[in-house]
Amino acid sequence: MKKLQAVVKRAIGADYKEDLRSVRRFGAKESGVPGFIYSDDMAKFARKNMRYILGAINQETGNILPFVCRLCPDVSPDDVAQTIYGKGTNSTVFNALSWYALAAVAQTVEL
Repeated sequence: MKKLQAVVKRAIGADYKEDLRSVRRFGAKESGVPGFIYSDDMAKFARKNMRYILGAINQETGNILPFVCRLCPDVSPDDVAQTIYGKGTNSTVFNALSWYALAAVAQTVEL
């Protein structure tokens, strides 16, 4: 989780404490944190940090694919698997993974 905390803080920038408080208050999707608003930005973040995101999910649940499928109920399990393990490009999956990372860090980092 420490690596994920570091990459999320870096992605947010200098105002990370204020933004993470907003995530705690409103949720990752609704908080409007820079870098976690636009699908292109979140896809880039998720691709670049996939190993840290999946590591945190595995640490939390021990079962990555079913967890991500619950985050993306409108996406087929095959599309989820292709996006996280292969060359898939499903923006819904990338968004969910990015918001998961943001929310997980907001709940674990001391503010």
